[in-house]
Amino acid sequence: MRSPALEGSVITKFVIGRDGAVVQALRSGGTLPDPSVGQCIAKAFYALMFPSVEQGIVTSVYPLTFENAEDSTDRRPNGAPLSFSGFSSPATHHPGTEQ
Repeated sequence: MRSPALEGSVITKFVIGRDGAVVQALRSGGTLPDPSVGQCIAKAFYALMFPSVEQGIVTSVYPLTFENAEDSTDRRPNGAPLSFSGFSSPATHHPGTEQ
């Protein structure tokens, strides 16, 4: 871990294929100053699996916020220096459902 006091957000855009596998992921924004952190997070999205879809693909944008747990009232019992949380309503687009 290069910076245990790292704080900020990363917005990741990812595409889920018909089989539920992530077929594309990239950092699409955020406030973290080091772009390599966002790239690392986007790379981790490739390990996620979702339910398969009958038609098309699904494109989602998901923001993650990182904060220094030592400066927060949210204390992790395992002593991890960072905590993260996603927002509860990521934007999801199902192609072909536009109205």
